[in-house]
Parts: sequence; structure tokens; C-alpha cells
Amino acid sequence: NVGRPQDPVEAAWAIIMPRRTVVEIPPVAVASATPNPGVAGQTINFFGGASYHPNPARTIVKWEWDLDHNGTFETVGVTASRSFPAVGNYPVTLRVTDDGNPALTDTETITVVISLPPVAPTAEAGGPYNFCTNRTPWFLDGRGSVNPDEGRSEPGRPPDTIIEYSWDLDGNGIFGEVTGPTPNVTAFFAVRPDPYLIQLKVTDNTAASYPSSQLPNLSDTDTAQVFVRNGTDPACSCVTNLVARPKPGKADLTWTWRAGAFSYNVYRGTVSGGPYVKIGTATAPGLPGTGVFADMGPLTASVTYYYVVREVAINNDELCQSNQASATPPAR
Repeated sequence: NVGRPQDPVEAAWAIIMPRRTVVEIPPVAVASATPNPGVAGQTINFFGGASYHPNPARTIVKWEWDLDHNGTFETVGVTASRSFPAVGNYPVTLRVTDDGNPALTDTETITVVISLPPVAPTAEAGGPYNFCTNRTPWFLDGRGSVNPDEGRSEPGRPPDTIIEYSWDLDGNGIFGEVTGPTPNVTAFFAVRPDPYLIQLKVTDNTAASYPSSQLPNLSDTDTAQVFVRNGTDPACSCVTNLVARPKPGKADLTWTWRAGAFSYNVYRGTVSGGPYVKIGTATAPGLPGTGVFADMGPLTASVTYYYVVREVAINNDELCQSNQASATPPAR
């Protein structure tokens, strides 16, 4: 092209440079409802903590719920709840937002089914479970399972309730390896360091409670992950200085609040080593750098109570368990 005037179009193409395109990956919304199905007037609890982000450099920072299917996300938080007045199908939508700039979102809509009894129970396997070898024994917890028509029945028949908790611990589809709502699984998982997907099956007594339905006992299943970690794993850097101070009718708990911790769930039991029952959540340090929780009971004098705290992530997952502390309230 020497000595020839350059065509304007040719000149324009000559200065075009290739531009790298970056595609941002949005989060993934995952919503669940317990119980589902349910009965009219019953509180339905919604959970969005299983939502996740495929990009490890991004985090979900907001959960919003449209509970009445009007297009407005009126409830903010990982969890939400409401009841429905009549038999029918009710859509509920979760929207999650990440910390990108611009922020990216995703939604998932689930359908809550409100039915007449008999209704199958809803299994809740708990978890994910982080079992640390320096914190034993290890328990599963299926007490979040719900029977929608709990206590109801045909006239003169026994009340409907969950009569069996049956667990499949190795994912082979065979239930009954352990049973009960809070089984001790230390021996099973102590020799199985790999992550596992476990299942819980809960069964009610519909056949006895509603014989005219000609239905068998109804069941439901749920899954949860189990991680067994060496005590030296950073994920097992739990609270090690939980202290319980007894007072008449109550106990005061203190521990070091890890910098950056979102919250701590507080548990109490009457047997050393557990199982424990959740009694509350500390959402902020009560003192600078110190978690504080008052168990107001009322606690029984001369009975020993055992406590642990578990750090909670922003999505409500429990990370690991503290040392156990005990308190024996004196008589007044």
C-alpha cells in the first residue's frame, strides 16, 4: 500500500484490537420448605442456606423471599416463614444476590402444597455435618423433621406422629444402619474419613390414624453431607475456651468470639458428650471479643448441664463444635 491513499474502511479495521470477554457466573438459588406438603394454617418454614456460588471468588450476600407470589420480595434473610389459609398450591420464590460489581442474582420458585390429612411427614436430615477428630462423640440430628398432621386422626384412632427415624449412612439406599432422631455415629465414621452423602427416612403411623384412607404409613427422605476432618484441619479451629458459670436457676456462658465470625448457636444437654438441644443463638459479641449467652432455664438445682457452641456461617451452616463446658446450678 506504499504510495496509495488508505481506504477509510481499511484504516478503521487496522486499529481494531481483539478484546477479551469475561463472562461473570451468577449465584445459584436453592430453596426448600418444611413441611411440604402441609395443612392449612400451619407454619411453613423456608430455607435458602443451600444456595451456592459456582465462582469461589464470589459470595452470596443477600437472600430475599416473595412469599405471596406478587412479584415483590418482601422478606429478607436466609430463612422465612408463613402459613397458608386453605388447600391449594402456593408458589414461593427465593432470590439470591452476590457481592459482584455489578451484583448478579438468581431465583428459584418452589410450590408449597397444602392438603387435607393424612399428609406425609417431611424429613430433615440436618447438616452439613463437620465432624472433627478432636471433638467426639458425633451425633446426627433429625429432630427438624416435621409431621404436618401431628396429633390428628380419625375419631377414636391414635394420633398421627412420626414413629421411625431410619438412616442410610453410606449412600447404598439401605436404611436402618442406625435409627432414632439423634443417633451416635462416632464408631461408623471414625474409620471413614471421606465425605459421605447420608439419608434419613422418617415414617408416620397413617395406617392406624386414618384407616378409612386405606393408605399405608407414609414416609419421606432427605439427604445431608458428612465431612470427617482431622483435628489439625483449619476447619476444626473451633472455640476451645467455652466456660459455663452456674447461678441459681440459670447459667452464664462465655467464649472467645473469632474475628469475622457471623454468629454462634448455643446447645445444652443433660448427658456429657451429647446429644445436645439448641437453646439459642448469639449474633454479636456481648463484650469486646467475647461471646456471651445467658441460659435462663429455668434450670434445676443440683443437676449438671453440658454446653457447646457452634460457629455459624452467613448461610446458617454450622462450621464446628467447641469444647464442652458444664454447670451445676446451686439451690436458691
